[in-house]
Order: sequence, then structure tokens, then C-alpha cells
Amino acid sequence: MIKTIEEALPVTWCEHFCFKRNNLYDLFKNKTVIDVGCGTGFFAHEIKKKAKNVVGLDICKSNIDYANLMNKNKNILFITKDIHKFHTNKSFDVIFCSEAIEHFKDKQKVLNLFNKLIKLDGILFLVVAARPKHSMILLDVYKNFNKAYKNGAPEVHKGGLFISKNKLDALVGKNGFIKIFSKRFRSPLVVIIDLILLWFERKKRGDKYLESFGDHTDWFKSPLIKFYIIFLLPFVKFLAWIDRYFEFIDNSAEIILYKKVKI
Repeated sequence: MIKTIEEALPVTWCEHFCFKRNNLYDLFKNKTVIDVGCGTGFFAHEIKKKAKNVVGLDICKSNIDYANLMNKNKNILFITKDIHKFHTNKSFDVIFCSEAIEHFKDKQKVLNLFNKLIKLDGILFLVVAARPKHSMILLDVYKNFNKAYKNGAPEVHKGGLFISKNKLDALVGKNGFIKIFSKRFRSPLVVIIDLILLWFERKKRGDKYLESFGDHTDWFKSPLIKFYIIFLLPFVKFLAWIDRYFEFIDNSAEIILYKKVKI
């Protein structure tokens, strides 16, 4: 049963199917993994099907509360913590960070922390929001949505919505990583459906402060959302499944893999 917006959004399923299409879940096989900005744990649970150990880290308590509620086998360690305040003596084979790096104001500092957390030859697995190249209307929608969401969750959206790939490559390179894979995915149609759902969610809560994906109880009481989940979500998942086979010039997300090397 779908219980969070993270599970209901088509962009989540686009990402999931794209990973499957490119065999990217295999990168986690028998590895120790930390999911930075894990949300309510959707991808942490998918990763754990392959990985040896998984730690999920998120700044939002309601996200982690929900993730722990759904962690029936207690085989993933979910922690409410800002990455800047996370301390451990362990290092990880893979750092997974999906659409979170662009929200950090000081990306250089975060990447430096990643460097300390990851083993030599380890993989930094990033998913980032990619600026549409031609769909200016879609870009305006993105900007307006991001502005509205900054007002709702300022502690999350500090660094803006997009990050230049060249700038990201340069920043990551300074921290001892080389790029080994990249792929754009997620068509404009899927994003439009996604933004409509999030617009409805915002209209539903009005000016009520919303911390995270884990705090959407009222949203799911709506008859329209119930109709969407029961009747339309299967079709949306099908669209997301098809989306993995195509590369559009205006795909709005990118998977980028980096490998840590000796400097």
C-alpha cells in the first residue's frame, strides 16, 4: 500500500526502472552503502536487496520515523542526522545520494565529507536534477515550484534546484574522484505529472509547514489522491517503465557515477 508521496511520484519509479535497465543495482552487491538524504527509505530498501549493509541518513525526523516503521526486518540502520554532524569510524564501499547534492549550499564541503566516508576504489553514486535544455516553460514551472518549496522547507532546499554538470565534475574531481558513468533520464511528460501531484499536495496543506516526504497523512485522505493511487498509478508506473528506454534531449535528471582514486 502506497503511504508516502515518495512512493506515489512517477519520478521515483523512473529512477528505479532506469537503475534496473542499466543494471546499476548490481553495483551494491555485497557492499556497505550509505544513502545520504534517504527520504522515507524507498531506495535504501531496494539497495538492501543486493547490499551487505545499508545506512540511511536524512535530516528530517518524520522521514526517518516512517523509514523505521517500514523497516520490518530491522536490516537497515536509519538515522536522523545532518551529514555535517554525522561521525563514524567506518568507511563505505558506496555512497548513494539521490537528488540531494544540489540542495546543499556548500557542495565542496559535502563532497569533502563524502571523500572521508568512502573507501579507496569506492563508488560515489549521484542522481542530480538536470536543467532542461529547450523546454523553457518546464523550466519556469521548476523555478516557481522550487521557490514555493523553499518557503515550506528552507532547511532542505538551500542550494537551489540545479547544478551544472561541468561544475559538479570539477568539484568532485578536486576530492579525488573520476567519472566512470553518466546517463540522463526522465522525460518532460513524467515530470509534468510529478509536478501536478506536488502542486496538489501543496494546495491541500496550504501554508502548513511540511518537513518532508514522511509527513503527508492528510494528503492521502483526499478522494482524488485515492483515485490516483488505485487507478492511475499503475499507468504512471508503466510510463516510467517505458521512459527507461528513451533518451530525450530534455530529460530532467542524470545519474553520474564516480570512483575514488589515489591523488
